[in-house]
This record gives sequence, C-alpha cells and structure tokens, in this order.
Amino acid sequence: MYLVDADTRYLFMNQIHAQRLNIPETGFTGLSYKDLHSPQQSVQFEARVKTVLETGIAIHDEHQRPGDGGYLLRIFSPVKDSTNPTKIIAVSVVSKDITRIKKAEEALEKTEEKYRRLIEHSSEAVFIVTNGKISYANSSTEKMLGYPIEDLKLISFINLMISEDREMVFKRQKAILEGDESANHYTFRIESKEGSTIWAEANSVAIQWEGEPSTLNFMRDITKQKKTETRLLQAQKMESIGTLAGGIAHDFNNLLMGIQGHTSLSLLKLDKNDVHYEHLYEHIKTIETLVASGAEKDLWPTDVDQGQIEQVLLNLFVNAWQAMPGGGDIYIETKNTLLDEDRFKAYGKRKGRYVKISVTDTGIGMDEKTKERIFEPFFTTKEMGHGTGLGLASVYGIIKNHNGFINVYSEKGKGATFNIYLPASASGDEKDEYRALNVADDILCTETILLVDDEDMVLNVAGDMLKTMGYTVMTASDGSTAVNTYRDQHQRIDLVMLDMVMPDMSGGDVFDEIKKINPQAKVLLSSGYSLNGQASRIMERGCDGFIQKPFTLDEISTLLRQILGQSRKKK
Repeated sequence: MYLVDADTRYLFMNQIHAQRLNIPETGFTGLSYKDLHSPQQSVQFEARVKTVLETGIAIHDEHQRPGDGGYLLRIFSPVKDSTNPTKIIAVSVVSKDITRIKKAEEALEKTEEKYRRLIEHSSEAVFIVTNGKISYANSSTEKMLGYPIEDLKLISFINLMISEDREMVFKRQKAILEGDESANHYTFRIESKEGSTIWAEANSVAIQWEGEPSTLNFMRDITKQKKTETRLLQAQKMESIGTLAGGIAHDFNNLLMGIQGHTSLSLLKLDKNDVHYEHLYEHIKTIETLVASGAEKDLWPTDVDQGQIEQVLLNLFVNAWQAMPGGGDIYIETKNTLLDEDRFKAYGKRKGRYVKISVTDTGIGMDEKTKERIFEPFFTTKEMGHGTGLGLASVYGIIKNHNGFINVYSEKGKGATFNIYLPASASGDEKDEYRALNVADDILCTETILLVDDEDMVLNVAGDMLKTMGYTVMTASDGSTAVNTYRDQHQRIDLVMLDMVMPDMSGGDVFDEIKKINPQAKVLLSSGYSLNGQASRIMERGCDGFIQKPFTLDEISTLLRQILGQSRKKK
C-alpha cells in the first residue's frame, strides 16, 4: 500500500511495496511514481490519480509488472482531510498481487479455446438444447441441418424431427434431464431445410448452460449407413424369398412330373386317330412350349427350364394386364448384353454374358414403397380374394435359381419394366434340337435301373415310364435304402437315377457313397430344381447327367441311351 499526492509523489509506502520496488522502506522520500516506472506506466498511473482527485470515487485497474510479468490489482481511493471532508489531500493505492489468479484464468481461457476449436471443427454436430430450443450449435450442426445458428435458436428442437419421431425424442430429452442415463443413446430422423430426410444418431448428457438445465448433444449423420443396412436387409429378405419360391417351384415340378409322365404313357397306348390323342398331345406341348417374342437374332443360348421360364413370363404378363385396367400395351424384348464388374455389384453377380428379357407395360406404375416390396411373398396391392401375392415372389425365386437376377423400373403413372438377366451358356453357339415325341415307336431296353426318389408319385410314374421302355426297375424311397440296395445289387444295376433333395440323406451324399462302392457307377441326377447350386456341384464330382422334373418319356429315353451308350432296340 502507498499514498501519492496530485503530482504522484510518494507520501507513504509500506514495507511490502518497498520490497517490490527494491528500495529501503524509508527510501521513497522525494521520489515520484515516474522516477521508478516507465513513461507509459507513469502516464496511465497519473490518469488514474487525476480521475480519483476529480471525482472523489474509487477506481481499480489491473497492472502488469514489466520485470517479471506478474499481475497486480490496484485500487485507487481518495484520502480526505479529517478537518474538511470535501477536500482530497491524497490518493491511496492498494496493490494486490494477482499473478496466480491471472495465470489460472489464462490457462482456463486457453483450455476453453482449445475445446471450443475441437467442437467447432468436429465432424459431428454438437449442440445444446435449453428450454426446448438450440441455444448453441457448432458449424457441423448448421451444415447438417442447413440452418444458420440464428435461425436454429428460433426453432423448437422437436419441430426439426419428422412427425413420427417427435414424441420419442421429446421423451428421451426429458428423461436425460431427469438423470436417466439409459436414454442417452438414440436414433431419429430430421428434416433438413431443403426438405431431405436425415437419419441421425445422438448421444446426449445433462448439463447446466448459463444457469439453465440443458442437454449437450453429439449427433452424426448415419443416412448412408441406414441405406446400406436397408439394402442388406432387403438382400437377406430376397434371399429368403428366393429359397421359398424355389421350394414352391420344386414341389410344383414334382406335381407336373406326375401329370406329364402319365400323359406320355397314355399317348403310347393310343392310336394317332383316336379322338383323345390330339388333346393329350397338345397338353404335353403346352407344358413344353417356350414363349419367345421379340427375340434378337443370334440370341445366346441359356441353360434354363422351359416350363419355369414360361411360368415367369406368364406371371409378368398377368401382372402387366392387372396394371392396365383401362387397357394398354405390353412390350417384350430379348437381347444379348455384356455386364461389367460394377454395374450390378449389389446383386452379387459376376460380369460376363447375359441374355436380357424385358417386359414393359403402359399401366399405372408403382411408387417407391411398392417397388421395395413387390417380390415379397403374400404382398399384393389387390383387393381381398383377387390375388395371393405369390406371383412375383415365384418369379424372383425361379430367376435366382437360374443364377440370374431381376430388377424393376417404374414410376407412378408411367408404367413398369421388369428386366430379367439370365447367364448365357458356356457352350457358346451349341443349340439343343427339340426331338418331337414319336409315340408310334416301340421301345425295348434291357438294362436295370435303380430309381431313387422320396416322392411316391414320382417313383410310380417314372417307374412306369422306365418299365414301358423295357428297363428293369428297382426303387428306393430314401437315401439309406438306395445305398444299401446298391451295395447288395450293384453288379446287376446299370444306372442309378437319383433324386437330389431327400430328407435323410441328400442326393449328394448318396452319390458319394455309391461312388465309394463302385467308382465306375453311372448316375443320372434328377431334381425339381434347376441345374445350379448343389446340383452343379454334384455334376462337377463326376455325375453322368442331369434331368429336371417334369420330363417326358422321349427326354428321359434319349438321355438314358446317351449315358448307357446304346441305341434303341425295337421289338
């Protein structure tokens, strides 16, 4: 503490201040402030003293020592004459060392500035909600939502959500303020200023902000992640749909096996002039006919089941017809196409040669939500009793089982186009020639065939077809029986006609066991599924042939003679 007069001469100085100035306690006599300090400091000091003398009011300032950089808090107070209170005779200065306090404040400011920069440059949106409104937001929040902070402060935070999520977010914010830590993490959807929907993931904690209970929120945009998850779930769902539809097609083909097999046998017993002959023959032709329309010349061959592709096209035609209640046009196009590595990467398909079949209608079209669900089983836009919702699901399953894929392009009111991509055959330009059934031929074959199938209907009709051709037939209704029969009778058995899908032992397991018994065994694989997946893997292990159910008498006869290496013998 010290006293100065109007000319800033020292009138008194205590021991502590004398030590600060490094002078004897009584050595200040005759000295003024400017004798011990720099001109700049003296000017500031003289101004403070003058203000107190003129106003009679105490003032204070913070002063930094030039030597060691320390800080002093100085309080300038008027000293009045005891005999005349209106007269100010000196100014007292109380100087307190606040260096430690100032250093702590500077460190705090630096820390605050560091974290402020971290928050401002964070890729996450960081904002504070007070009384339901955003009271602070970093630049990422403004960028994500499209609003400047001035506008955000005027908008209720809940109103930024889409309507379906507002109640949930409100309850979460309320629970967080009440100390419920389990409510801290949640996701919701926000509508940006431009009107787009943003999926957001938030972590929130309760804080005090400017004396008010608030929530500090860290939010990141997970829209891309959500879209990826949606595509993955859709792919998994479609995989299940494909499995379901493939199973339906397999069972349906087994039923057709019975119909077509019995029809073929009936034709053998009828004269061509019989009144029923033409009807039965047209029945077989209907099942076998491949629908071909708008086909490109020199179309690449594909390994497909004709009946199943006919079913696909029929379902698409019916779907197009139902989409055009007031009439319209259906366009069918087939062409060769080469797919690159990335174009249909989402479908998990390899690049290469594909045959593309397009079915286009001019109907009512579909919105995005409908397009996302059209291949789901039992999903239908039709009224109760006017559709099962299995048509397009079976289309998807059949194409998937052929190692192909299907997509759809449609807009509301602008029709729809279904594009089917089927892999071209590796055999290049080789084409199978259709051999018409000649029921006038008498067929005589002498070999013994072990027929293996878990469906009694298939065993009966296929057995009758083989016996009609002259073969001796042994049957087995499951894999274990087939292996045991072959082990006991393999010297008599010339060929095993083997079903692929059976409950106790699969066709692949039976095939492996038969090959262990006799590596030279001839095996013809038969299935209601197309030649892909498990069937193709069995073929790669040395199976002699594959025939898909339903098959005709002529088809099985021709294939058996190819495998057994003999010509037909006439009676």
